[in-house]
Amino acid sequence: MIKKRKSVERTTWGNQRGQAMVEFAIAIIFFLACLLMLGDLTRICYTWVSVQHALQKGTRWASLGQTLPPLNRVESIKQRVRDVANQLQINLDEVTVSSNGLPDSAGLPNDFLTVTATENVTVNHLTGIFLRFVGDHGGTYVVSGSATVKNEPF
Repeated sequence: MIKKRKSVERTTWGNQRGQAMVEFAIAIIFFLACLLMLGDLTRICYTWVSVQHALQKGTRWASLGQTLPPLNRVESIKQRVRDVANQLQINLDEVTVSSNGLPDSAGLPNDFLTVTATENVTVNHLTGIFLRFVGDHGGTYVVSGSATVKNEPF
């Protein structure tokens, strides 16, 4: 009887070790998937903050009536926003300038100036699957921002 009991304990212990290994394998896959998604979501947040920063710097510069020498005022504003974004390693896809609802207008002194920008962020397939559940469609997430200022007297 004693010998049978020892073999029963060994069998039980061996089954528990196998069960723990299976549970660990499932848990580590879930943990790594969450880690990958967290990395992509962090990159999306960084891109959004960088786009907002570039827009704020560009619109503040534009509100003072400044231009870059070879360009007109609207193109100067777009270039200034892109330059600030490039310093933050963001390559903006589209930058638009409008004033008082008029597209491609930088406005006159005391007019409101609005600059918007978009950037497409490509995410891995796992994050793309997660974003589909919250309403996005696929592996590209569009980050957009907008900043509005009132032109100073210039």
